[in-house]
Amino acid sequence: CMQLGKQAACLRVVGDRNPDPRIAELELELMEAGNGIGMGPMGFVGSSMAVDLHIEVGFTHTGGMPVSVHTFCLSSRRATARIHADGHIAYRTDPMWFTPYYRREGVEWEGTESPEAKRYA
Repeated sequence: CMQLGKQAACLRVVGDRNPDPRIAELELELMEAGNGIGMGPMGFVGSSMAVDLHIEVGFTHTGGMPVSVHTFCLSSRRATARIHADGHIAYRTDPMWFTPYYRREGVEWEGTESPEAKRYA
C-alpha cells in the first residue's frame, strides 16, 4: 500500500486524474478541501497547500484499511527517459505508470506482456 501511495503521489503528472470518474471526483473534492484551510506551502498562510492530489486503489485484506499520505513530495528533479540498446535516449513527458494493465482487478491479462510494453518497444 505504501509503495502504491508513493507511486501515486510522485509518479503521476500534475493534472492527471484517475480514470474512474468517482475517484477523479474525490481527488478534486479533497484537493479543494485541503486548499481551503488557509495554509500554504511549508505551513505558511496561503491557499495553495496542495498542488495536486492523486488516489490509487488497491486490494487489501478486510482486516485493515491501509492509507498512505505523502506530504511535500513534489520534486522538480524528475525526468523520464528510455535508453535504447543503440545508445540513443528518448525522453518522455508522460511516463504512463498508471495504466489499465496496472489497474486491472485480477492477475490475469490477455497476452503475455502488458500493452504498454508493446507501446514502448
